[in-house]
Amino acid sequence: QFGLWIIMCGLRELTETFAVYLDRIQTACSLIALRRGKYTSDDLEKLRKTFPYKGIKGKLELLEKKFGIKTKNNDYLISISQVRNCFAHRRGIVGIEDCTKNNELIMKWKGIDLFIETSKGEIVPLNPPLPKDGILMETDGHVCLKFIERVEAFKKGTVIKLSPRNLAEICNVVLWSTREIKASTLEYAKSIGIAIK
Repeated sequence: QFGLWIIMCGLRELTETFAVYLDRIQTACSLIALRRGKYTSDDLEKLRKTFPYKGIKGKLELLEKKFGIKTKNNDYLISISQVRNCFAHRRGIVGIEDCTKNNELIMKWKGIDLFIETSKGEIVPLNPPLPKDGILMETDGHVCLKFIERVEAFKKGTVIKLSPRNLAEICNVVLWSTREIKASTLEYAKSIGIAIK
């Protein structure tokens, strides 16, 4: 139980920090837009007051609508946020308000699979934990990496359980997303005449 609590606290901290990051992106874009006359101070004051109280889904939608800021990982980020909400409000016990379809809460993210592909076409997974003595191969092969969509379905009334590896991969999704959002923010600035050095 303690291990599960630690993992879910990590997820909660991750999503809270990402939400603060989105707040800062909104502030930066608002200042740029105001400076260039794209929005009035009254328009941006309304946004400033409401934005912090939106969930991650609402923040992502507003950033795209107002400034064209986006990431390819929106669906992943929203489903991760829904799991965080379930943990924060219902101790991780899936309620009807958490369910997206078929009385299930669906969580999706992009993970990484490592494996060896031998010259005979055999696939040898390299998922942790690896044996302490390593893996003895009888033939040659290449170490390969593959991005894969992971999907977990938690039924209504069950407790959400994630592994340390799940959390590590989810952290990567958020990291990749922050980089995309940063790049999109710089593009927005350039599009309204801000010189980027």
